Formats: sequence, structure tokens, C-alpha cells
Amino acid sequence: MAGLKWHGAAVNQLIEAAGQRGVDDGIDIIGDLSQDRVLVQTGELRRSRRTVRRGTQAAVGYTDSKAVGAHENLAVTPRKPGTRPKFLESAANDSRAAVTKAIADELRKAL
Repeated sequence: MAGLKWHGAAVNQLIEAAGQRGVDDGIDIIGDLSQDRVLVQTGELRRSRRTVRRGTQAAVGYTDSKAVGAHENLAVTPRKPGTRPKFLESAANDSRAAVTKAIADELRKAL
């Protein structure tokens, strides 16, 4: 009987790398959609978008001092169609299926 060779460590590395690629793709989906929705005032808010990636974790946010106020002010009337308050939260919620698919696609490719 032929012996079995364990490749668990190599498989784990492939899965981890695929998960990382999927998370990278997913955070870009959320960030790009939030950019489409961000309230356009001077452009500083749009330019302040930052993404942090650490392995299979990632976050996107805005660093402009007016970001929280613009995001939370539900009384604002958007100047440009498609923009709105809660631009980041709505982007994360509305892209949930696309992000899940991006991660699953990368994992599927690796396996």
C-alpha cells in the first residue's frame, strides 16, 4: 500500500492566500460603491477614503473631519443623484452578496 503524504500546510497556505485575495476584492467593491454614493461637497471627503488590509481582514473608511457628519446627517439633501448620507454603511450592506461571491470565487479557484 502506498503511503499518503500530508500536504495540509501547503493547502492551508493556498486557502489563506485565496481568502486574502477575496477579502481584497471585497473591500474594493465596498469602497468603490461608497465612492459612488459619498456626498460630494468639495471633493475632500471623496479623496479621504482609506483602506486598511491585514491578511483576511480589511476595513474602509474616510478620514476627512466632516466624514462622520456627512455620513450620519439624514436631513441633508444630496446635490448629485445617487449620493446620500450613510454612503459607507449602505455600500457595505448592499454589496454583501457581491463581497461573499468575491471571496467564494477566490477560494473555489484555490481548491
